[in-house]
Amino acid sequence: MATSFKNTEENSKGRIYILVDEKEAGFIEYKVREDNSINAHETMVYEDFRGQGIAGLLFNELINVAKNKDIKIYPTCSYIVKSFEKNQDLSNLLAEDYQK
Repeated sequence: MATSFKNTEENSKGRIYILVDEKEAGFIEYKVREDNSINAHETMVYEDFRGQGIAGLLFNELINVAKNKDIKIYPTCSYIVKSFEKNQDLSNLLAEDYQK
C-alpha cells in the first residue's frame, strides 16, 4: 500500500488528504484560528479504506504539519481528541486554550 499526503489551505480553511495507491482515501479538515493554531474538526476515511489504519496515518500527518509549521492544534474532532489522549507525549502540540 503506497501512501502519500496532500495539504491544501485557502481562506483559513485546510485539508490534509491521504492518497492510497494514488486514490484519495480520506482527509482531516481544519480551520486556522485567530491565534494561528488550527481547529482540527473532522476526520473522514472513505468506506473502501476503513479498517486499514488510515485515520492513524492522517493523525500522524497532522502532527507533522503542526511541527513543521510550528503551530498548535485545537482538536474538536472526537477521533483527534482520543488520539491526543492516547499519545500524552504530544500534549505540547495542543493549543494553550484547549480544555479537555
